[in-house]
Amino acid sequence: MNAFAARAIWTTLLRQCAGAAAWVAPSAGLVLMPKCPLCFAAYVAMATGLGLTATAAGYVRWGVLALCVVSLLVLVVRRVRSWRRPACARCRAEQRRTP
Repeated sequence: MNAFAARAIWTTLLRQCAGAAAWVAPSAGLVLMPKCPLCFAAYVAMATGLGLTATAAGYVRWGVLALCVVSLLVLVVRRVRSWRRPACARCRAEQRRTP
């Protein structure tokens, strides 16, 4: 195996791992998010050392939940659009020519 083939394999592997992480991170955020704002404040305090009030923790919790949902929706839209789009350039050109 030459150096170009090895680099292509590693690039493909890294791209696939990044694609999987893009789905896993927001999903894990949704699964592991506590329902109680005080629990969320405690998790933030343990992880970062920052203290949050219950009200602020509630707002930040909803913001993180919204961010996770929006990022998953973006990933779903990208996946659906990639299914509808032809893979090769020639197929896309033929699709544009047909009315």
